[in-house]
Amino acid sequence: MSDSDEQKGEKLAVVADLLHRKIIPNLLLNTKKRKKFTPADFSVEVPDMPSQVDISHFVALLLAGDEESAAQFIDKQLKLGTSGVEVYLGLLTDSARMLGNMWSSDECSFGDVTLGLTTLHKFARRYDAILENTIQKLQSPGSVYIVVVPGQTHVFGAIMLDVFFSIAGWSTRLSFDETEKEITNTLAGEEIDLVCLSAARDEDVDVCKSLIKSFKQAAVSSDLKVMVGGRPFIQRRELFRRTGADGTAVDALHALDLASEICNLSESRESIQTSDNMS
Repeated sequence: MSDSDEQKGEKLAVVADLLHRKIIPNLLLNTKKRKKFTPADFSVEVPDMPSQVDISHFVALLLAGDEESAAQFIDKQLKLGTSGVEVYLGLLTDSARMLGNMWSSDECSFGDVTLGLTTLHKFARRYDAILENTIQKLQSPGSVYIVVVPGQTHVFGAIMLDVFFSIAGWSTRLSFDETEKEITNTLAGEEIDLVCLSAARDEDVDVCKSLIKSFKQAAVSSDLKVMVGGRPFIQRRELFRRTGADGTAVDALHALDLASEICNLSESRESIQTSDNMS
């Protein structure tokens, strides 16, 4: 069963709290003059749907602060036949990645990126109903604890995992801002089947190794499974073996498949016909 409106509101409140306490204050330290972005600022080549042109146009709307037009753009994509999974793993995820790359290459300010990501966080919750008929449900789902490497503020990937796992029927716990001690205390006090650990930087690989060792030592469950994800593991999949994790996945959909496999839930999957286009 997917999250109730109250649960979604609580998770959005966690995102808002993180933004206000850790990210938004950093805007005051940013002295770059903000550029006014429009879709004309982007010029790219065309391939699949959502194409790079679609993604660039959508990012331009985010950077321009035009949330209404961005929502209308998603609605239009759905009417044109873009599936819910393509919206989430293509349009939303690739847009978050483009925003991060633009910040890294100094094409836009930290403030631009933060405001764009804030809108993406809202959309990730607002449109989750379009995934309901696509994601396979579990008759006997497990429990998953989704965390980011302590100190990191790259949380969009964790939000995507929470959306997908919730719709698949998993009991989810989502944390953006907990210390290692707080995470291990939770694992020591609750029966949790799986931890999904999200990393953003190359140096996080060794941090993940240390964290996973602590997680498994502290866990009340003697068979706790841990999955890692994020940029370093997408670029070099084999790195997950260095961490002691049970696996890695390139996106939230693959993470669901891998989670069912490593937690021995595969046989309880309940197929649902794919038909998620919104009229």
